[in-house]
Amino acid sequence: MDQATLELLEFDRIREVLKSYCVSGLGKDKCDKLVPETDARRIVLALAETTESLIIVGAGGQPLQGLHDVREALSTAEKGAVLSPKDLLRIADMLRGAAKFKKLMRSKTEEMPLLSAYSESIADMPGLAEAIEASIEGDQVSDHADDELRKVRREIKQTEAKIEQRLHSILNSLSPRDAAQDGFVTVKNGRWVIPVKASSRGKVPGTVVAASSSGQTVFIEPAAVQPLMDRLVTLRAQEEELVYQVLCALTALVVDRVTDIRITMEAMATCDFIFAKGRYSMAISGVAPEITVNGPLRLEGARHPLLGRDAVPVDIRVGDGYRTLLITGPNTGGKTVVLKTTGLLVAMAQSGLHIPVKPGSTMPVFQAVFADIGDRQSLEQSLSTFSSHMKNIADILRKAGQGSLVLLDEIGTGTDPREGAALAAAVLDFLYRKGCVTLATTHYGDLKAYSEGHPGFVNGSMEFDEETLKPLYKLVIGQPGQSQGLIIAKRLGLMEEVVQAAEDYVRSMSGGDIPREAAPKPSAPPSPPKAEVVRLALPTGTASEPVPETPREKAFLVGDSVFVRTVKERGIVAKEPDERGNVIVLVRGRRISVHRKRLKLLVKREDLYPGEDYDLNIVLMSKKDRKLMKTMSKRHTDEVRVIEPDPEPR
Repeated sequence: MDQATLELLEFDRIREVLKSYCVSGLGKDKCDKLVPETDARRIVLALAETTESLIIVGAGGQPLQGLHDVREALSTAEKGAVLSPKDLLRIADMLRGAAKFKKLMRSKTEEMPLLSAYSESIADMPGLAEAIEASIEGDQVSDHADDELRKVRREIKQTEAKIEQRLHSILNSLSPRDAAQDGFVTVKNGRWVIPVKASSRGKVPGTVVAASSSGQTVFIEPAAVQPLMDRLVTLRAQEEELVYQVLCALTALVVDRVTDIRITMEAMATCDFIFAKGRYSMAISGVAPEITVNGPLRLEGARHPLLGRDAVPVDIRVGDGYRTLLITGPNTGGKTVVLKTTGLLVAMAQSGLHIPVKPGSTMPVFQAVFADIGDRQSLEQSLSTFSSHMKNIADILRKAGQGSLVLLDEIGTGTDPREGAALAAAVLDFLYRKGCVTLATTHYGDLKAYSEGHPGFVNGSMEFDEETLKPLYKLVIGQPGQSQGLIIAKRLGLMEEVVQAAEDYVRSMSGGDIPREAAPKPSAPPSPPKAEVVRLALPTGTASEPVPETPREKAFLVGDSVFVRTVKERGIVAKEPDERGNVIVLVRGRRISVHRKRLKLLVKREDLYPGEDYDLNIVLMSKKDRKLMKTMSKRHTDEVRVIEPDPEPR
């Protein structure tokens, strides 16, 4: 199955959850290798194994004990190296646990025939486990492993006792001036020694083995115990040799049965993996769907396994008389979740996992699953959202075929709506003709209409509560849904007149191309922020000859929104044309003189401002300027000086 799709559906997270229910690293390794099957028989078999495991797991049993990963130890033994006591004990522990598991499964052959068959591959090796356990105790070779070893260790203990007794005698004979303050017998560098002050080292014949960090104390092996020490070294060498011989013998026994041990370990690991599937099934309240060949996909009460208690059950049906389901509905309404749930549950079931659906759900065997879900925009590859979607869809169209499940989210988005809808229709029809089962989501009304007229297509919708603005996450098959964008916008506070205009706009589009008269009128640009210092300008005449006025040229009135061609900016008429045709226009807080021929009327003032009595000084003058004008109407003030307007830019 397509690896990129499995990653997109988050199948790797399912593997990680499954691993948490394993008791061994061997079982976890099998979880890492879990992939969907495409053979119907194998899928049915894997689901049946999971169902069998619930007999023991459901009762709270832990049938596997002592399951250790001893693969490295077995390889070491095969290469001729000697196994450590720890490795040997791990092998023995695993063999004991395997023997108990096999005994348990033999008592449940009728209830659990599949798991019992796995247990029968476990080899009976009681002698090997007993030999190891009889020879090793506490991670070391036991005294009982060999008679000669037992004798040597007895003599070692006797020799050490004699040495310690003699050292105590020497230490007690020293005067307080010569003996170290912490006077006791100890072992340094494998030698028995006594502590003596460095200044008195000559009073104790023997060999200095070590010294304290301060140098004030030296540790001496007296000459009187050196014969005993030499004997002790010889005995320890003999002990080491005898221990090595025991480990060699036990390692040889392991090598003789290495194949049987590996088979036993593999059978135990497989059962660990199967029991993990059972525990996971219990955690998600999973069931085994009925597997069919070329049958419909019917998932009743399907829940996304990674959403936990937040998952809302949904009924998903496709393939019964139609192979393409087009799902519409509002944003955050659950459309994408339906796609991901469908793809993930298919991948899980074909991997032998129970899925969170109601009993009676059926599922065909898909040879491949492909998905284009989410925004795959790539900054590294300079791919836009639309380009990324198209690249992925093109790859899907090349690979998908008969028996493929294709999941497409928001198909055709990211470009002109009509072109996007046309592309989406062509893609869906192409997949249909190739024999694919397709689930797609869209907001395009044209695509919903196309689906209504296609014999192999069915519309579906996600229900939405208009009162609470909350999605219901219920998929209704057989009827198209609405995006509910206008309702949501209105409930979220968008002005009524804007929503109404949008509704009119939608109605105008329903019959084809957008009529020119249906397009919204351009709005006046927002006034730029007023500067703290405002220059009041009065228009002055020029030396040019008067220009005869025409009725059209007289149309410029104070407050009109105009486009100034010379500066390519919008502005507001601040003073009507003079006798020479020059108009004072407010552009970005500056008043400039522009000839009326270089102006284009955008919006008349009556369409911009409420009523004839509206004070245009609110638009044309700052608060400070209006205050000065009020003051000038009452008395003379020195705060105002006349500034010529900026000449018209050339």
